[in-house]
Amino acid sequence: MKLKSGPVYTAVLLLTMLILSSEAIICYQCDSGTNSDCSDPFGSVPMETCRGASCFKMWIRYKDTLVTTRYCDGRELTDDHCGYSSKSGAEVVACGCSDNFCNDAKESGPTVVLLGLMVLLSACVTA
Repeated sequence: MKLKSGPVYTAVLLLTMLILSSEAIICYQCDSGTNSDCSDPFGSVPMETCRGASCFKMWIRYKDTLVTTRYCDGRELTDDHCGYSSKSGAEVVACGCSDNFCNDAKESGPTVVLLGLMVLLSACVTA
């Protein structure tokens, strides 16, 4: 069988590639407040998954409690990044990424720095 080529076949191929590239990614979804295996180091049991445009991992510290949350989000990211905020005694570090299962236990350089800053600020506030 000889494959035909031409503008129609090229358009179908490009459309198929576009549809496949816009599929949602798969992320871990859990909360260490209800599932301790969600904490770091990441648990060895299978985790729930979700689909979205990006994955997030968030650490929330309030007083002496640290909660780790992993989830999907519909926002598309242009690059992987982390951010820090604090309000009413709670500190939050959130990191977003755009690859399958990228919100696992791996910690990037900026994440480690932000977590260190969170611990330092927490020590200063409680001192």
